[in-house]
Amino acid sequence: MSTNGEGPKPGISFPERRNRTQTRHVLPGTTASVAKAPVKLHDLSLGGMGFECAQSLRVGKKYSVLISGHDVALTLDGTVRWCRIATSKFAGAGTSASYAVGMSFDDLSIENVEALYAFLGVELSRTVS
Repeated sequence: MSTNGEGPKPGISFPERRNRTQTRHVLPGTTASVAKAPVKLHDLSLGGMGFECAQSLRVGKKYSVLISGHDVALTLDGTVRWCRIATSKFAGAGTSASYAVGMSFDDLSIENVEALYAFLGVELSRTVS
């Protein structure tokens, strides 16, 4: 994974795959939402993204994804590949949890691949300087 020193919080583990075909990038200043709910983006690649959210998402289900940063926004479709509890808190009468999720992007058109590639290029050039 390419990183600039910022990454997932300690204790939240995103699995490493040795056969991953796309480089994952950590992009500060980038926001995302899944099914119109904000999520904390951990990494992004041409193949998908890793993120943390407040609710469990069903593996195999497709969701609409909005990724934005530095005046650029992309809307893509993705399928949840894995979802597991990342943190939980027991307070008073309630319990709260966050979930670590891995999602792959679905059926990207050439236009979406080019837009995502340009987005990653724009974001990466801004984090290097």
